[in-house]
Amino acid sequence: MARNWRQLTLTLQTYTEKGKKRGFYRPRKPAARNWPGYDQAQVHEICDVLESVRVGVDTVCRDLAPYLNRSRGPGRPREAGAGGVADLAKAVLFQQYLELSNRRLEGYLGLFWEKLGLVGLGLPRYKDAERAYGDPDVTVVLLGFFDLTVQAVRDVHDFAVDGTGLSTSIKDSWERYLNGESKGKAGKGGRYSIFEKLVCVVEQGYGVVSAFRILESMYGHESPCFGSLIGEAVKRHGVERLGFVCGDAAYLSRENCSLVASLGGVPRFYPKKGVSLRSEGSRAYQEMLLSFVDDPQRWLEEYHKRYVCESAFSSLKRRCLAALRRKIGARRKLEVVARICVYNLIRLSYARWVKDLSARFAPGSR
Repeated sequence: MARNWRQLTLTLQTYTEKGKKRGFYRPRKPAARNWPGYDQAQVHEICDVLESVRVGVDTVCRDLAPYLNRSRGPGRPREAGAGGVADLAKAVLFQQYLELSNRRLEGYLGLFWEKLGLVGLGLPRYKDAERAYGDPDVTVVLLGFFDLTVQAVRDVHDFAVDGTGLSTSIKDSWERYLNGESKGKAGKGGRYSIFEKLVCVVEQGYGVVSAFRILESMYGHESPCFGSLIGEAVKRHGVERLGFVCGDAAYLSRENCSLVASLGGVPRFYPKKGVSLRSEGSRAYQEMLLSFVDDPQRWLEEYHKRYVCESAFSSLKRRCLAALRRKIGARRKLEVVARICVYNLIRLSYARWVKDLSARFAPGSR
């Protein structure tokens, strides 16, 4: 028995190494594409996104009206009603969608105010938009808006998790940083961070970000966030049982495997070289590794559903080519939140035309 167990361990290590090499996987046929729907998605994207911003932000502000209309006391006046906060939240999302500087944003708001449904006493000025990134009320509205984007895809059970970095400078890229080529240094308080490190749970049906965490440091570890993130994803989607939950070797641990299994899911975390088969109290961890040894090709097909994370990060960075603009750490984090919201809106727009998805918070967009 001990000899057989040793052989299983050696087989696991061999497959772990081979799985990273070219030629180990069976070839697959390209997936069918709905090209007419894709064409229509590109044509209608801007209309869908702006309408979703208008309807979604107004819905969130209506739900949060008691909080937004609370008494603020002297020293921080705000125009009556929630219109001021709603206008600022719309301006932030609109700015991130079109990648505008603050001053150019003011001009564009004058052009698109009717489409965005701006209802305040006056259009936001460029300084208003700049200060909006530090407004806690705008933060609450954008987080509520993010929840609303996820509710449109509540019928999904499979998820993937991964981390990336959004650059604060055009001189650096995440790949260069991972390869040790970036020469920048992070200052105190993260003011001069080269990246804002982001950990996301992405659902595998439409590629929408279901939960995310912006780490305090660009050097922060990803795995400690997993438990809270997968819990948030389950709550937002309202699923009773998870399906496959995939992640790279950074998330491999007995605790994470047990957590996924306790929620009815199947963990698929890539094994590290030299990993042990001992369960040490986690049956889900051991079963996952044994299934890898039993049928590695099938296991890798299930594991590589995590490509949805790579696709999401690639799409997010290609959509937002400009580096993060905010110099203050808290404001820069809200900039990341706004970009994630915009990414989700774009994914929902494409899903409407390509996969006939109907988002509940943007009626009439199709």
